[in-house]
Amino acid sequence: MKKGDIITAISICDSNCVWTAKILDRKGSFIIALIDGVILRKKVKMFNNEEYCLLMGNYSMAPIFTVRN
Repeated sequence: MKKGDIITAISICDSNCVWTAKILDRKGSFIIALIDGVILRKKVKMFNNEEYCLLMGNYSMAPIFTVRN
């Protein structure tokens, strides 16, 4: 994930529901992202050598934001 990337998350309940966010800045392991008109600062995490972020909170069915190719 880097500045200017568009990251997306697909709902677990409905695959037609897709959230998008734009990364405004990246400093170390944190990003500043714009989602639905709100600017958030969140930590970037790693799983299987792929970066992801939980922009909408950390709960059982939270959307997982990644850079999609």
